[in-house]
Amino acid sequence: MEAGGDTLLESISLPSSIVLWKSQDYIFEPLFTPQDATNLSLIWDCNDTSVISIDQDGNVTAKAIGAAKVTATSVADNSVQASATVIVDREITQIVVGGYHSVILDSKGDLWTTGANDKGQLGIGDNNDSHSFVKVKSIGAMEKR
Repeated sequence: MEAGGDTLLESISLPSSIVLWKSQDYIFEPLFTPQDATNLSLIWDCNDTSVISIDQDGNVTAKAIGAAKVTATSVADNSVQASATVIVDREITQIVVGGYHSVILDSKGDLWTTGANDKGQLGIGDNNDSHSFVKVKSIGAMEKR
């Protein structure tokens, strides 16, 4: 639809939910319909600033364990909105960093590893190196090198 030569924003799409660790950052990247709408500016809001913070560019920081609802509202038409739930479900309790591997222990007792994995030493079920943290599937897999 057009109004005075402008292409109006019809809808905004966000993921329905995301899961973060305490202190983790995330950037919302909304999808717009139509993509060539004239005004894609949004107002970002959250219903619980004790759990997360969000700035006007959609940058989120997880502050505490819990859940919060994020709403993106079109500046041009406040009836055009999208919402997402942000769940913060764990925090890092310990980190060990080495020359070829790094390991995180989280508040739920899970291990996460990253690094060289040519002999399966990360315990993630394969021999592929990992450049992001992956949850350890089995401690036994790490012992069988």
